[in-house]
Formats: sequence, C-alpha cells, structure tokens
Amino acid sequence: WSFRGVYGGSVDPTIHCDGTADIFNGISLFDDVNFYAPQALGPGNPNTWYFGTDKLYRSINRADTATVASQSFGVEPISAIAISPQDDNVRVVGLSGGEVFATTTGSRALLQIAGAGATNGTTNTPAAGVGRIAIDPNNEAVAYLCFNGFGTSGSPIAHVWKTTNLTAINVRSGIVIFTPASTGLPDIPANAIVIDPVT
Repeated sequence: WSFRGVYGGSVDPTIHCDGTADIFNGISLFDDVNFYAPQALGPGNPNTWYFGTDKLYRSINRADTATVASQSFGVEPISAIAISPQDDNVRVVGLSGGEVFATTTGSRALLQIAGAGATNGTTNTPAAGVGRIAIDPNNEAVAYLCFNGFGTSGSPIAHVWKTTNLTAINVRSGIVIFTPASTGLPDIPANAIVIDPVT
C-alpha cells in the first residue's frame, strides 16, 4: 500500500498494490511527535482527518495533503485530539504535559482552556499527559478530559474532568470551567472515554 506522510530522502515513485505511489503530504519530518501519534476523524463525507505532532494537522482528502491547523506547541507534542461530531470547527487538543487548547471557530490560534498557565480556562487540572478527550456528540459545549499519571495516597489525581461551557471561548475573555468528574474511580491513568449518544 502506498504511504502518506514523510520520510527521509526523496519520495519513492513505485506504484504499489493499491495503484498509487507514496505522497509527501505536508507533515514535517522535523516535528516532535509521540511514538503513538494521536489521530482523529471529524464529521463530513469524506471525514476530515487530524494528526497530532507538536502542532495539529488537518486533511480534507484522506491525508493526501495535510495543512497545519494550529500554532506550534514547541517540544511538547499533542497526546489527544477531539473533534465535535456536530461541527468540524470545534477542536480540542491535549498535550503530553497536561495543557489543553481549543477552538470552536476553526481558528489556527487555539486558546489554552486547561492546565498550568491557562488564560481561557481552568488552571488546576493535573500536570499529567492528556490520555483522551471526548466531545459530547449531542452538545458541543460538553467535553471531557482524561489524564494519565498518578497522585499520592494523600493527594490523588482526579483523572476525569468535565466542562459544560466549552463554547465560552466564543465570547471575548470567556473562561471554560472544568470540574473533576471521576468520583468513585481509582487514581490510575485514564486513557479512554466514551459518551453514550443516547443518554
């Protein structure tokens, strides 16, 4: 099968069994990226495709080409991506250090909505890698963050956090409020969450 992305040297012109050749799609070989790079699909037909390195990439053609859809986050790579099933412009990314950034307008300038130094959100979420993010499929104002890491017996980490006002960042100086939502869960890394679309 042909390859989409980037590798060292020039692109291999060999026609593969799917009838196409490799394509360098715009993702930089020099980005910082986690070993298991996060990917997500947005709504649409065909679906938009998102890929996380130290910046967010977006493709509207099955990764044949990918364009940068966020600012660079420096040497801290994206560890989780969520796109609203209702609106491709609603995007949330979490970083390996615990910071969370979002846009609800499709802007390339994502605002920090959680983590130390957040200017548009909650600053006391855990300073641990973001394991998963989910946006409610029926309400784009509702989102969940899941964090990795461990606390101590005296100060355990709340690994799941919830907001009901993600769209507050649409308002000038809007603040997104996250509150712990992991009552009853143990202090262990959380790297998966599913929202029941019926309830």
